[in-house]
Amino acid sequence: MTQEQNQDQVKNLEDRLVDVGMLSHVSHDVEKSKSPTERANLYPQLATILAKKDKGKERELIEGTNYNNLEDMYLSQLRYGPETAISFSGQRQASELSELEPIYKENKDAIVAQVIASMKDTLGKKAKNKAEAAMIISQYLEGLLGDVPELDQTTADKYARNNIESVIGIRGLYDVRGSIEKYRNMHEQNSLVNRILGSEYLQDIKDKESNVTGYKLNEGKIAKDMENIKYGAVVYANTKLIEKSKEIEKAKKQESAS
Repeated sequence: MTQEQNQDQVKNLEDRLVDVGMLSHVSHDVEKSKSPTERANLYPQLATILAKKDKGKERELIEGTNYNNLEDMYLSQLRYGPETAISFSGQRQASELSELEPIYKENKDAIVAQVIASMKDTLGKKAKNKAEAAMIISQYLEGLLGDVPELDQTTADKYARNNIESVIGIRGLYDVRGSIEKYRNMHEQNSLVNRILGSEYLQDIKDKESNVTGYKLNEGKIAKDMENIKYGAVVYANTKLIEKSKEIEKAKKQESAS
């Protein structure tokens, strides 16, 4: 294989890993959705990803049908319900992962290197302490840490009470009621941060007297977990989204400075 052919193979692998990762995210959102309206907004995203692989055969595949394109064909099926959407996504993910696995094994080190480089860059620019580092790492692992327990009223009350007590400096406000909607995002973030802090993705750096002097990214754990191609696909898709967000942020800063 020539160097150019190898580069094309790696680029194809990267693109398809991102698609598998996004399929996983969108189908999970469909599964979690609480209303038909939420699902209806997700189906076009899923249809676009499903159609992407076969775009080169589109005219052949839709010939003799009433569809204008592959996206319309998939969308008409997905609207039968979330079970169909999740099934289609699962089937496509399974077939893609099976097909890509040999190529992934050959090029895994390069994929892992991209992920670790992005994590280190983001941590270096944005993390002021270990808790902030955990929040950043949780964004790279979105979709892999499991669902956060649903926020209940008791916990929402606790968040509201802590918020008020931290401002006025008085404890014992036991009749405070918290809004579940207001504190849902905080609850999810706290849960994800605690999971990362309790894991091995971030390791403490200790001096000779075993005093904690800082933290570091556990690159070995990330590489080990990414041996699983499904895990690798989701982390890689997240990494690409984070890098795109960083590029947009950089462009905005340059525009405002000019």
